[in-house]
Amino acid sequence: MGANQMNPFALLLCITDDTIMSSKHFRFLTVEDVGDSKLIAKPLVLTRLAHFLLDALREQGRASKPLSIAAIVPGSDKALVVGVTHRPRLGDRSGNKFGIYFRKAAEMWGGDFKQDGFESCWLWLCSKETSKFWDILQDQWM
Repeated sequence: MGANQMNPFALLLCITDDTIMSSKHFRFLTVEDVGDSKLIAKPLVLTRLAHFLLDALREQGRASKPLSIAAIVPGSDKALVVGVTHRPRLGDRSGNKFGIYFRKAAEMWGGDFKQDGFESCWLWLCSKETSKFWDILQDQWM
């Protein structure tokens, strides 16, 4: 592997059942200390990781809930926060409520919100403020 690449298994090794937290409406986790790679700061990488984890949790028989991952960017005080929901099934009319709530929470926070189609959304914020953002996100369901 090149100097700018990380071993993808190193990222998976830092994720355990204890690191995936669950609220009433979604799951969340923070990924940090995965080396000095900037790869973790890419929305597509975190989106793919989130979908992998959603599928793994579903295979374990866990309830289907959206997932949000915050990745602390090495050498920075920034975090990339990604939110995903399960891929929609054919004929599903419920829409992506999580994406709507994520956008509303990002707007309340004042963060730079982005959305990629129907399945994922992300924003950048200070790494120390991820739990506060998740509190705001949880409040959107009330």
